[in-house]
Amino acid sequence: MAPMCAMVTAALAVSVAAIVLRLQKASPVSPALIDYGPLPTTGVWTSDFSLRGMERFGVGCQGPEDIAFDKHGRLYAGCADGWIKRAGADGKFANFSFVGGRPLGLDIGGDPQVLYVADAILGMFEVSLSDGVARSIGRTDDEGTIINFADGVSIASDGSVYFTDVSSSFGWSNYTLDLLESRPNGRLLKYDPVTKVISVVKRDMWFPNGVAISRDGEFAVIAETTRARLMRFWLKGENKGTMDVFLDGLPGFPDNVKHQDGKFYVGIAGRRLPLTDWIFNSSFGVQLRSIIAQMTFIDILAAGKTVGRLCVVDEQGQVLKKYEDPTGKLINEVTGGLRSGSYVYLSSLGTPFLGRIKEA
Repeated sequence: MAPMCAMVTAALAVSVAAIVLRLQKASPVSPALIDYGPLPTTGVWTSDFSLRGMERFGVGCQGPEDIAFDKHGRLYAGCADGWIKRAGADGKFANFSFVGGRPLGLDIGGDPQVLYVADAILGMFEVSLSDGVARSIGRTDDEGTIINFADGVSIASDGSVYFTDVSSSFGWSNYTLDLLESRPNGRLLKYDPVTKVISVVKRDMWFPNGVAISRDGEFAVIAETTRARLMRFWLKGENKGTMDVFLDGLPGFPDNVKHQDGKFYVGIAGRRLPLTDWIFNSSFGVQLRSIIAQMTFIDILAAGKTVGRLCVVDEQGQVLKKYEDPTGKLINEVTGGLRSGSYVYLSSLGTPFLGRIKEA
């Protein structure tokens, strides 16, 4: 019986190996190993409930992924139904401009009458704040390459519009595949409102998500979501055209980056867990991700979404403050934030409202 058992065991092992190999070959992704480094849990990253006391604001916008304020203090949010909605001090949202697709990043620059919108499906738009009319400003760059997944946007002092294109391989409908693959499929681009030209600024970025220009315009900070880090791309000076690490080893996956008064507000949309770190930093995890990519009903990042976290970083890359709901019951999947008046507002991909908390 022993030889027979050994033969059966060997046959099963070979069969399982063959199935795994076949699944890997059929996978739509080719995962890379990612070493995030130690998971930070002390100091500023010590878990707390600093979002206790947060209130809901602007109920009625599903997944308000990003926000912007105009000169009158009115708030704009991009919602899952394709609308840019506007709210006043009373927190009541009203439809303002329909861009369709899935509006994500928002920013208002030197021209206070124009809101720029990065739509993950339809590309880049500018919206008149006087009448809500939306106009497409491009689906391709000056090389003819399609803008596949517009995400974050930030306006420089000279009016240039910097924005991210998350992935050349995957779009909004299947962006989790880019997360699983974790390869540098993204870009940073620039739109010149004078020449109407969209040009490539930086290629080979890892899920470039939010982007924000520093106060002096010297550099841009870009969230590389799949690397759990913030990168700094130099726009001016002796380092112009180069990129370095601004802040790495984050305890979660950064989303939007907004600049305000010399500070960067960074949403941490999901937390890192020992399990996810292992899946992304082991040879078996590479195989597992190849297989999971074919199983659309499995979300390996789901457990990490049960948290709400926003951090404030200075222009030297030092974390100044963190807002957190470790339970995710008040708010979760926090994508970003901004301060207006005496409140800090938090955007989210997973809730039908914004959060806001009063500052001292």
